[in-house]
Amino acid sequence: MKSLIIVNPADCIGCRTCEVACVVAHPSEQELNADVFLPRLKVQRLDSISVKTPLVLALAPWGR
Repeated sequence: MKSLIIVNPADCIGCRTCEVACVVAHPSEQELNADVFLPRLKVQRLDSISVKTPLVLALAPWGR
């Protein structure tokens, strides 16, 4: 089962810092390397919302 986080679009500026924080928070899962950046969190734009909204596409500890 996959989890997701829906963020208030008024608070999100689409900077994708949350993706970096996700990789840093889970360093045992992969090597921290700028050439291979695989966050468990991915920012996606929803058609019904005019700003980018982060969604967790894989299980996260808080989503279990």
